[in-house]
Amino acid sequence: MKTEHLSLAVTSLGVFAAYIAVYRWYVEQRWRRKEALFNFLDSFLDTPGAHNATMMLNSREREIPLWSKSAPEDRYTKVSWGDITAAFTVDNSGALSSAPKHTAIRDCFGDFFGRLNRLQLLREEKLLPVKQVGFVMEGWVRIFARDYREPHMRKIREFLEANSYSKIQALFFEHGLDLKVTDNPHNG
Repeated sequence: MKTEHLSLAVTSLGVFAAYIAVYRWYVEQRWRRKEALFNFLDSFLDTPGAHNATMMLNSREREIPLWSKSAPEDRYTKVSWGDITAAFTVDNSGALSSAPKHTAIRDCFGDFFGRLNRLQLLREEKLLPVKQVGFVMEGWVRIFARDYREPHMRKIREFLEANSYSKIQALFFEHGLDLKVTDNPHNG
C-alpha cells in the first residue's frame, strides 16, 4: 500500500513538473512572439522605400533619396504631390508611367503598402491587439484623411482598388476611413 502511495506521489510530482515546464515554455513563446511583433512595429518605417513614401505623404514637395547612388547629391531628387499623381496615373493604354522617377515613387509606395498589408495580416490572425494596430494607424488615417480629396491621394486610392489591395482598404476602414474611390470619406 505504501508503494502505491509513493508511486502516486512521484507520478503526481512528475505531472506537476511537466505542467510547470510546459507553462514556462508557453510563457516564453508568448514573449518571443510579442518581442517579434514589437520589433516589426518599431521597424515599420526602417526600410528606405517605406521611409521615402512617408516623406512624400508628409510634404507637398521635398527632396527624397530615390536613387541608390554613391554621392548624396546624386541620390536626392525633388518629389511633389504632382509627381505622385503622375506616377499613379494610368495612361490611355491602361499602363502606368515607366519614367524612372515614377517607377521609383511606385517602388517606395509598394514597400509601404507591403508593410501595411502585413500589419493587417497580423491583426487578422490576432497576433496584434487592435490597440497596437490603432496606435500605428492613427497617424496614417490622419494623413490619408487630411489629403483625401487631393489628386495624389485619389490616384493612390485608385491604385489600391485597381490592384486588389483589399487588406489595406480593410485596415483603414476598421480605423474610420474608407479608401474606396468615392466622393465622401467614411468617418465612422
